[in-house]
Amino acid sequence: MNDLPNAGWRSFICGFRLMWLPQLRWLVIIPLGINVLLFMALFHQGSVWASAGIAAAMSALPDWLGFLDSLFWLLYGAVFLLIFVYSFVTVANLIGSPFYGVLAERVAHHLKGEAADSGQQGIVALVWTSVSREIHKILYYLPRVMLLVLLGMIPGLNLIGALLWFLFSAWMMTLQYTDFSADNQGLSFKALRQSLQGSRLSGLTFGALVALSNMLPVLNLLAVPAAVCGGTHFWLQRQGMLENPSTNGKSLL
Repeated sequence: MNDLPNAGWRSFICGFRLMWLPQLRWLVIIPLGINVLLFMALFHQGSVWASAGIAAAMSALPDWLGFLDSLFWLLYGAVFLLIFVYSFVTVANLIGSPFYGVLAERVAHHLKGEAADSGQQGIVALVWTSVSREIHKILYYLPRVMLLVLLGMIPGLNLIGALLWFLFSAWMMTLQYTDFSADNQGLSFKALRQSLQGSRLSGLTFGALVALSNMLPVLNLLAVPAAVCGGTHFWLQRQGMLENPSTNGKSLL
């Protein structure tokens, strides 16, 4: 199959449509609710710590610097937003991985026109493999991120660091969200990477759209389950497994 960028954005859009299918909603809503509650709790606790820290700092300053109170709170909000944006995907994937493995399997059955296996034993097996696989991906990700961080510290080379960081993030998003389906088919993470070598253009397009959506507050709450659905569509499409025209995703656009 030709490696065209429109294959990436079509799968990305299909993901947002697929995630709201009645038979899939519970696999989207439950991890979404857990993630929202978690970050609300973190925001509350962070506010308590920030309030104590800002109060201590302000008490040590003269009264004429009282305007810094608002500045400190603005800085806290900016820092929390940055932490939220860049940590949300990792935390959401860890928490939601037991659900997302099942979600990818159900989406694959739907796209191929097959009946979903509702056996509890299969779901338990998916939960275990999804969590262990997620840890494996983090171990793949961390050393490469450290290398990019070191590269960004070298004068001159840091000028291209931002571009390399975004391209790597896009590639990781593609690996992340096609891996659920590859794992369900029994493929190793290494085999997945090798399989996607011939789909770098469309894969980077899909991953870039996911990465951009993850940077937008509120939208990033929906982007993760949508990316699981879209990544499943992308994987099956690249593997030539969407033979039924009524379920190949075009009708969803």
